[in-house]
Parts: sequence; structure tokens; C-alpha cells
Amino acid sequence: MYLAIFTAGSFVLLLSMVQKECGNQMKLLRTLSGLADPLPSRYRLRLALIFAGVILLLVIIPNAWCAEDLAPSSDQQLIHMSDILQKKESALQQKEELLHEKEQRLLVLQEELQKKERDIDVLRQRAEAILSEIRSLKDEDLTRLVEVYTAMKPEAAAPLVENLDLSYAVEVILRMEPRKAAKLLAAIEPRKATAISRSITALKGE
Repeated sequence: MYLAIFTAGSFVLLLSMVQKECGNQMKLLRTLSGLADPLPSRYRLRLALIFAGVILLLVIIPNAWCAEDLAPSSDQQLIHMSDILQKKESALQQKEELLHEKEQRLLVLQEELQKKERDIDVLRQRAEAILSEIRSLKDEDLTRLVEVYTAMKPEAAAPLVENLDLSYAVEVILRMEPRKAAKLLAAIEPRKATAISRSITALKGE
């Protein structure tokens, strides 16, 4: 802006000088109209320099104005930079908010997973307690069955053992004294006795 004002002022000053000089030259021409060379070379040189200066100013002024219009001011640059920084800060804040939301969801999922793990541990402990109780009851039942079948004659105990599940029958035979167990197997129906014997052999093989 200052450059444009300076050049405009210079242009106005130069125009006034040209106008004054032209007036002087016209007076000189009127007084020297009778000479062979009405306009001396020094005046022609001065006029040429003045007109050259006018042309230069006519070229400089528009260029100065264009340069001033094209070059952004420092305030505009600061505003532009401030807008860019605000946009980047807003984008960064959005990313931080999304990251915080993901962290919160992960924490919730982690708490739910830990709760499920605790529930599974409780269920496993309950299942183990129930299995232990079932084993204890089964052991007590087998003990009573062995005592009953041992006290009975083999011919009387054989039908009862035949009605037991194979696993129960195997457990009863294994818990009896070998001599009484052999007599009981001899009294049991052959197919059932064979199945019991094979299961006992397999268990001992393990």
C-alpha cells in the first residue's frame, strides 16, 4: 500500500513538472519560431527524459498495485495459519475422543471377561464338589454292596450282580476278596461274566 501511494504521488508530481515544462517549451518555440532549429537539443533531451519517466511510472504503478493485491498481508497469513491450526487441533481432539471411547469399551469388555471368568471358577468349584460328593456316595454304595454280596452265597448274589451296570459290577468284583470274587464270577451268567472279566483285564492293563 505504501509503495502504491508513493508511486502515485511521484506520478502526480512528475505530471505537474511535465505540464510546466511543456508550457515553457511552447513559450520558447513561439519566441524562437524564426530560427532554423526552433527546439535546441538540450530541450529535446529534457523532454525525452521526462516522457521516458512518465512511461516508466505508468508501468511501475500498475505492477506495484498488482503485486500488492497478489501478496497476502501479514494479517491474512496469520488468519490463514490460525485456521489451519484450529482444524488440526479439532481433528486431533476428535481422534483423542475416539481413542478414549475405545479405551472405555475395552475396560468394560475386560471387566465383563473377568466377571465371566469368576463365574466359571465358581461353577467349576461347584461341579467339583458335586462330583466329589457323587464319588463319595458311589464309594459308600459300592462298599455296602461288596459287604452284602460277600455275605451272600455266590448263587444268590450272582443274579443281583448281573442286574448291575457293567462298571458297577466290575467295581464290586475288584473290591471283593479274590477267592470269593472267583466264585461269584463262576455263578454269573457266562456272557456277563466274560464282559466283567474283559473290563477287569483292561483296567489292570492300564
